[in-house]
Order: sequence, then structure tokens, then C-alpha cells
Amino acid sequence: MTIEKLKSTNYRVQVWDNELQCKVGLGTYPTMAIARAVLRKAETEMSLYGVVAERRDQTFGRLCDQYLATIKHLAPTTQVWYKNALKPARVHFGETSSVRRITKTHVQSYASQLIDSKRAANTVRSYVKVVSILMNFAIELKLREDNPAVRLRNLPKKRRVEGSVRAVDRAEHERLVDSVQCVFALGRGKITYRGYRVMVSVMPAIGLRRSEVQALTWAMVDLNAGSLRVEFQLREDGRLDPELKTEKSRRIVSLPDRIVKELREWKLECPPNALDLVFPSQRGLPQNSAQFYRIWKKAVAAAQLDGLDPHDLRHTFATWNLSAGCNPKWVADQMGHEKTSIMLDVYAHLLPSADEEAARKIESWYGNQATFEISSHILPTEAAEAI
Repeated sequence: MTIEKLKSTNYRVQVWDNELQCKVGLGTYPTMAIARAVLRKAETEMSLYGVVAERRDQTFGRLCDQYLATIKHLAPTTQVWYKNALKPARVHFGETSSVRRITKTHVQSYASQLIDSKRAANTVRSYVKVVSILMNFAIELKLREDNPAVRLRNLPKKRRVEGSVRAVDRAEHERLVDSVQCVFALGRGKITYRGYRVMVSVMPAIGLRRSEVQALTWAMVDLNAGSLRVEFQLREDGRLDPELKTEKSRRIVSLPDRIVKELREWKLECPPNALDLVFPSQRGLPQNSAQFYRIWKKAVAAAQLDGLDPHDLRHTFATWNLSAGCNPKWVADQMGHEKTSIMLDVYAHLLPSADEEAARKIESWYGNQATFEISSHILPTEAAEAI
């Protein structure tokens, strides 16, 4: 146990924790007398409990290293992404700062710094999310009791211009599919793997979110019935998470005959994998976002569809079906929307106007009548009597 005098004339108290194999900081104090009193109290607690009561701590840098050591099972590219995502946090919070002393204000300041550095909105949110994951890890280790990185204010949101929805037409989609990478390096050789191409091919026809498509297993796909069940979404750490975005997200989706045929053919060449995924990576592991987006961006560039996002294929599903006259309620159910109104707010411009639709239906009804005489059997009793 030590008391260290700092340049600021304060005194820092530290004790050695045998369980954590590191020094535990007990804080800084303005006078030597207070620091000695804290030290005596800590000595008593160590002798009684083996740890300093309520003050188990860890440095932020060491916590980062401990967490990175727990994700060795993930793909190397994913591990590198997490390591890079933590670099600005390690600089901002400091390698030797106390995990217990990090507050929501500190994390909010970190988010503001990321925004000021002109990083993309998704990057800011992802980097803050990694800090949140790290704080949850600290809670598991009993290094703190709460997560200061949740429910932050003013995080940037990736928004489209109001009223704009990007969807591709059939020719653009075919061009995109043909541009998806199929040859990959493996060891000293190369392999042909069509999984990403098939995935991009079927996405506009099934309306699933990217994470839902990546989490599909063959047990969830009934090719004989022409349907699939959405039960999981793929998380960044490779887990199949049963907690979906909404209750409506857990759904059964109808498959067009063309998609059933394509999936039958793909099932014959899909590499075996531990989770029985429909779309694993070329190594037979769960896909990771970093690799998927590298493949996606190359395909988008080759197809000359600059700025196209994987979520636009979900917009394409809605656009194609509503333009074809499908029932909006059915489309909303297929997409897993909580309310049909949510979908109609986004895609209302694809539907005929209310006046035009009403006029068309009335004209069609009149055209089907033998005469234009009004009969009581097609009107409510009160209306017929009034006429």
C-alpha cells in the first residue's frame, strides 16, 4: 500500500489487489492526514475481506486489454476493428484512468470529441457502443455498478432527406449481383464462394434486415412450404441474438418461387458450418460487418450505384411490392413493421392518391351494375328510406 505525492500537491492512495494482480487506486486527497486515514481504512478492509470494500478498481487501459483477450474467437478482421475502435477511447479516457471513476459526463465528452473530429455518424455511434460494451464487461467483473455509456444525448443519426427512399430497379439489381465478389484468398490458394452474391440476390425479394439475413439458419427456411422464419439477428460478436428489434420482427416471410429455386441450388453448395447458417463467411464462420461492407462497397462501385446501402434493398422490397399493388398490411407484416402506418409514412408516394383510388373504385362499381338504379339491398335501411 502506498501514498504518492502528485505535482498538484494532492496525495494518491493505491493498494495492491492480489485477485486482479494490479494496483487499485483509492483516489486522490488534498492532505497527507486524509490520505493516511484512507490507507488505514483500506488496510483494515484488506485484512478482513481480502479486497477494499466497494472500491475494486482497474485502469481503463488494462480493462481494454482484458476485453480484447476475450474476443479471440472472433474473425481476425473483427478483432482488429474492435482494437481500432478502442484507440480513440484509450487516448481520451487515458490508459491509467480509473474505470470506476468514468462518468456519463466523461462519455458524453468523448462522443462530442468524436463528432468534432468529423467522423461519420455511424462511426461515432459504433465507437460509443464499444465503450458501452466495455462498461458492461466492467460490471461483469464487479469493477462498477452502472453503465455510463447508455442513453447519451445528441448522438448523430444517419438520416435521409425527408420523403426520399432509394430503391433499385431490376436492371440495377442484376448489375449489383453480378458485381459481388465470388473469388477469395484462402491460405496460399483461392476459393470460389457465392454466398455473398446469393445473399444480395435474394434480399430485395424477402425484405429482411441485413442482420436478420446474416442470422438465417437452414432450420428456419422451409423450402417446401416456400417460407422462412425470422428468429435471430447477428450481433457484432458473432452471436445469434433472439432479441429482435420489435415483437413484429419475429415473423414468417413468404418466398417467391424464384427465391425458393435459388436457395435450393445454394443449399447444395453452401459450406457446412457450426451454426448451420444459410450465409456464413467463406471460412464457414458468422459474417462480420467489416468484411461484408468491404465486399459491398466494391460491388456498389463496380455496379456504378454510388452511395447504395444494404438497407436500400429492404426499401426495394417495399417499393417493388407496393408498386405491384400488394396489400400494404401484408407488406408491413412481411417487413416486420409494428404498424402499417410506419411503412405508409415512408412509402406513401408509391401508392395512388386517395381521390384517384376512390374515383377508380366507384367507376368500377358502377360499371359492374346492370343498371344505374339504386336498390335498397345495397344501402343501409336508413339511407334507402331517406331516398
